[in-house]
Amino acid sequence: MNPARPLAVWITPQLPGALGAFPAAVRGLEVPPGIVDVAALLEREGLEPDLLLQDERLAPRTLLQGLERLDCPKVFWSLDPHLNHHWQAPYAALFDAVAATQKHWAGLLGAEKARKDWVTWSAPPAPWIPHAERPHRTAFVGRVTGHRPVRAGFVKHLRERWSAFVHGDLPHAEVLPAYCSARVAPGESIQGEITQRLFLSASAGCAVVDPLIDNGLEDLFEPDREVLTYSHVLELDEALARLEADPALAERLGRAARERHAREHLPERRVEALGRLALAAERVAPAGAEARRLFWLSAARCTESGHLPAPRDEVLEGVGGYGGDPECLAALGALLALAGRAREALGPCLRLLSGPGAGHAGLAACACALALRLGEAETAAGAYALFARASGEPPLESRTPAGICRGMSGALARRGALWRPGFAFDPERHLAASAVEFLHLAHALDPRDLETCRRIEALLRGLPGSDLVRVAHLSTLTLHRPKDYRLGAALGLADLKAFRAREGLEELRLARLRALEQGRLPAFEGFLRAADPGGSVERALAWTG
Repeated sequence: MNPARPLAVWITPQLPGALGAFPAAVRGLEVPPGIVDVAALLEREGLEPDLLLQDERLAPRTLLQGLERLDCPKVFWSLDPHLNHHWQAPYAALFDAVAATQKHWAGLLGAEKARKDWVTWSAPPAPWIPHAERPHRTAFVGRVTGHRPVRAGFVKHLRERWSAFVHGDLPHAEVLPAYCSARVAPGESIQGEITQRLFLSASAGCAVVDPLIDNGLEDLFEPDREVLTYSHVLELDEALARLEADPALAERLGRAARERHAREHLPERRVEALGRLALAAERVAPAGAEARRLFWLSAARCTESGHLPAPRDEVLEGVGGYGGDPECLAALGALLALAGRAREALGPCLRLLSGPGAGHAGLAACACALALRLGEAETAAGAYALFARASGEPPLESRTPAGICRGMSGALARRGALWRPGFAFDPERHLAASAVEFLHLAHALDPRDLETCRRIEALLRGLPGSDLVRVAHLSTLTLHRPKDYRLGAALGLADLKAFRAREGLEELRLARLRALEQGRLPAFEGFLRAADPGGSVERALAWTG
């Protein structure tokens, strides 16, 4: 590295206007989505960098091939780790330092000895506009699609209850001006993540009302002085009502958030943080065959998710070169199944599972899912038995297809493989690879099985962004157990988290009535106080007894 003025090459920089804050000379390079040979790219550009940084490209992804051939530290900035961990886990391991926008994901990516840091979103500065001059009381900017049903409920509630001005799909350059036209900015997230929307609305001087989840929000803005927070739709309504009744409070909050943003959350602060991380990075990323294995594993997983525009045959050949590795063989099996070639994948999986891959849960999951895709329940049960003997898992309770799915789900759950956040699992297309996905497959195979519904709901409980799915399964369970007030209360609270205020309150009223009939009212009220310590549910229902 040139100690006087090191050169950093920055691939797909997300903050190009702030690169001057980086503590080294910077050359930004835009590259197309897909697989890019990074060594060849640098040679074409005539560059010999002392540092290399890559920002995650949203929408179609870019994977850099040949990172291990570069003679410099490498840094990866993950922008959406909460939606892409299934492929970013191996990809980030190819770098010497990794940053992530989400606090609770920052330590989960990268090689064991890699430097890691939380470098979250930012927003450019915006001019101050007094709230009295802003035409909109409440505004929200965000796309509403069929893949975001909770957001659809959130937007519907804002429009109907608060006459909010909702912008569905603005160009990025118009988002900040849109927030500058509003006094109050309620926020929503897909899976409890910190969003860029938080910083855009704070920069604009809005009174921000954001979801309160253990995601680092309190490290960024001070609740009740710079932002207001909510846990469900009733708390959101109370916060919005408070701001509507006290415009001076809304303006004070907006000013305080804007001042904090100007001090700590401008794009230059993020570039400086990435610079400190890069300059401290040491060469710890794997090299040789292990680096190439990790690359093709990430490429296969990214292709399975539909995010990598690369020739499928190229990826199949690349990951297929590591057929003796259980992870790579499972990834190959998933791609072959997508291509309608499940039979071709099953034999190699069973052979590896019978030998050195016997105790590997991911490989066992792939073999079971492949056999079930082919309608071979006995083969799937045999694959599970091989895995169970090697790993100490209990035998299957049932050898039916749904029973095999429940058994594999339990084994994956015990290993922490609960779900693949952000992966749009379709049991008709994808192979199940997580505890939740196997239960969804079991439900698709036998929709009337209540035990599967119960297990899905139990696994999803507490996982951000899962409330609407929980509502569906809790609704089924309460239909068959209408007198269980605990199920009814859980359904009502899940409704509220999914912005279904009317449905949630109706379920909670009914659950309270059931508890009263059974002499369990104190237990019910204790449960409610623990679940809703702010008391907004009790106030909404106006209970007196």
